[in-house]
Amino acid sequence: MSTSYFPAVKGLYMLQLLAQEMDTYVHIYVSTEEGGPKTIQSARLQKIKIIQRQRRKGVTLRWRPSLVDPQSTTYCAVVHDQKTYGSLCAAQADKFGILPPVSRPVAASQTVISWQPSTQNHSTRTDDTFPIIGCVGRSTQYTTLNLKQGKNYYFQVFATDGQNNFTYPYGSASLIFDGRVKPIRLKNGISAYANLKKYDGKVVFRYKIPKNPGKQLKVIIIPCGSVVYVEVLKKGSVIVAKRNVLNYEKITIDSPTESSRYYIKVFAVERAELDKSAGIEILASTKQLSKALLPPMPHTTSLNEYKPLRTCDSVTIGWIPVPGRAVSHYCISAREGELEQVNSMACPAKNGKIMKADDYVVKYCKDIAQSDKSVITENVKYLKAGSSYIVQVTVKKPRGRIISYDLLQVRTLPKCRKVSK
Repeated sequence: MSTSYFPAVKGLYMLQLLAQEMDTYVHIYVSTEEGGPKTIQSARLQKIKIIQRQRRKGVTLRWRPSLVDPQSTTYCAVVHDQKTYGSLCAAQADKFGILPPVSRPVAASQTVISWQPSTQNHSTRTDDTFPIIGCVGRSTQYTTLNLKQGKNYYFQVFATDGQNNFTYPYGSASLIFDGRVKPIRLKNGISAYANLKKYDGKVVFRYKIPKNPGKQLKVIIIPCGSVVYVEVLKKGSVIVAKRNVLNYEKITIDSPTESSRYYIKVFAVERAELDKSAGIEILASTKQLSKALLPPMPHTTSLNEYKPLRTCDSVTIGWIPVPGRAVSHYCISAREGELEQVNSMACPAKNGKIMKADDYVVKYCKDIAQSDKSVITENVKYLKAGSSYIVQVTVKKPRGRIISYDLLQVRTLPKCRKVSK
């Protein structure tokens, strides 16, 4: 697409175009707007974000909606492995090899519609012949799959303003596709965090055994928001079979050898679970866990409610304390809502909260010295009558990290009981 600007006075103008090599056709848009069409001015600032999909050997393109007529703007994505196009119609001519089946002038939007390869409007491509053209309506993302390792690809987005039928380049990007899952290096005794969505639901951590490793390798796994699969490999062989991890898991490997490498693979169980996940945090250490500043969690991390003690403005909960005689720092918090509505829970070990502090109805902390009690109980007050709450308890060692117990759904009584005199 080329754009020309020239001063003009009121009058009649004639534009002549000559095809130099073969019969073709053009889209023409004339505007008296200062600086040219606003759509082109805004498009110059647009960037396309590329998200790699390692599990499906593809990428997802995302872009911001047009600032000009966003409700009437539609988009088409073009993918090629060798070149880019100056216009959408050039890509369509290269793809379909035909001209619009009319001899009279037509709106550009009509040729776009007539050249779509099917009546379906998918946001994921199904055709492998380049150029790949996918028109996605008002959606601002497009996924293309089955890309080849190490090959260069060019991505373009074209927008059509439904108010004036003007189709224009909206953004572009290029990428050498690398579908390999690159391991994240773990340092001894230092945790690492990975966003599972960013890695398309699969991430690999690599840990190298240091000098004088001791008798055991301990791996702490803390999912953030959803259940995951975890397995551990050494030299391509599985040494810890795939298992489900929901909240907190400690894996112990005996007799690690110096300089040997372990690979910890983490998978989202399914796509629906990936939407709930905020990520995964992992710590590997040949030191004692006390040196890693992580509290040793009890055999069960569930919270329990004592339902007979419910009132209209409080609930009573209990949990098993962390082992040991040291004083532990517990934080109790509650926010209004249903547990299934918590689509993304931040890592407790990362920042110790499920939402922003302002989202809590109640939050307080206290130091509790370990005693002979097998269960710690707490009365959570200042709640509303007949309301549902999500309760969270976190624990922290002195100068250490934060780990969360399981979330608990509770509900207060709808009416307050009258106190008899």
